[in-house]
Amino acid sequence: MNMQRIRTVEDKSRALAVQRVLWYVRQAPLERQPRLLTERLAQCDRQMRQRVYESMTDAELEALCGPQSGDYFASLSDEALTAIATDATGHEAERGYQAYRRWYRKGGK
Repeated sequence: MNMQRIRTVEDKSRALAVQRVLWYVRQAPLERQPRLLTERLAQCDRQMRQRVYESMTDAELEALCGPQSGDYFASLSDEALTAIATDATGHEAERGYQAYRRWYRKGGK
């Protein structure tokens, strides 16, 4: 089979898979969305994860993270941010989200 055809099919199927992941996560209540997104992204390859993040709107990311997320991220060290950003399994992101929720409940301090 022609490699160009294979790439075309892969690109089309990847776009549909991104749409399915986002649709599934968007149907859940806001408090469940980070966990569902983490679970779904753990099943995806790196390209798929990147496309999902690129497909999310700023408003969706803000809703997932909360209104004070910028203050929280500013308080993290560069090493912690790098660990969250480069973790392929999503476990660091989930731990980071749980730490953020605890921080948020304490009033952002």
